[in-house]
Amino acid sequence: MIKVFGTVSNGTNISSSDVTKECAEDCLTTLGCALAYFDQDGQCKFYFYSELITVIKGEDGNTVAFKAAVPDNSCPASLDSVDFSFTTETGKRVSWNQTSEYWRVGGCKDEWKLFRRKNNIIVCLEIIGSNKTIRAKAQDRCENRHKAKLSGIQSLEECYWVYQNFHLIGVGGDNQGVWIDGVRSCLDGVECSNFVWTDGYTEGYDALAESNADIKSDYSTPGNENYLMIASIRYDPAFPGRFQYITAVAEDLDLNLIRGFICGYRLN
Repeated sequence: MIKVFGTVSNGTNISSSDVTKECAEDCLTTLGCALAYFDQDGQCKFYFYSELITVIKGEDGNTVAFKAAVPDNSCPASLDSVDFSFTTETGKRVSWNQTSEYWRVGGCKDEWKLFRRKNNIIVCLEIIGSNKTIRAKAQDRCENRHKAKLSGIQSLEECYWVYQNFHLIGVGGDNQGVWIDGVRSCLDGVECSNFVWTDGYTEGYDALAESNADIKSDYSTPGNENYLMIASIRYDPAFPGRFQYITAVAEDLDLNLIRGFICGYRLN
C-alpha cells in the first residue's frame, strides 16, 4: 500500500475501522479493495476497483492508501518509482491512471455497461453497431479492436438492457438483432438444445430459459442453427407482450437481420 495526500471525489465505499494502520492493512487483504480513504472525521472507507474511483491529489489534509506494487516490497524514496498498478486475486493486472490533478482506476471503459453476476463475476458489456456482419468478423472485432470477447448473456437483466438499446444501432424490424456468444454442443448423432459459452467468463444460463429463448432441439452439424443472437420480436402469440428474446440461428443466416454484436470483458 502507498499512502499519499488526496481526496476521493467519486466512488462507492463501505466503512471500515477508524485506525489508520489497520485500515490500510485491511484493504490490502480485502478482496476487491483498491483504496483506503481516511476522511476528515477519522473514518476509514474502502473503495473497490469494480467501481470507478477518482482521487484528487493534495499536499496536506486527507490521506488515501493505494493498493500498488512497490519495488522489492520496500518503501520507495519517491512516487516516481511506483508504477501504481497491482494484481487482483484472479491474476488480472489493474493500473491507476495518473494526471497532474488526479489518480483514477476501476469501472468499465467509457459507455460500457457494468453487470454484477450471481457468481461474483463483474463484466462490462457494450453493443457494437455493425450492419450485415458475419459472426466470425464480430468475434474478430471484439478481440482485436475492442480488446474484449463476443459476449454471452447470463441474465434476463442483461438481455433486457440489450433490447432497450436496440434503437441506438438502428434495429427496427422484426427478427433484426445482434450476435452474442453461444455454440450448440451435442453428442455426435444426437439432437439437443444445449449451448455452451466460449467467452471465458459467462457461466449461468438464466437468459436461456424457455420463457426468454427460442432454442429448438437440433444436431450440432455445420449449417444448422448452432449460434445465438438477441432478436427484436414485435409480437409472438406464444409469449404476448414479450419484445426481445435469444434465438438460435445458423451462421449463414440472412445478414440483413444483423445490426451488430455484443462485446464484453471480465472486470475482476
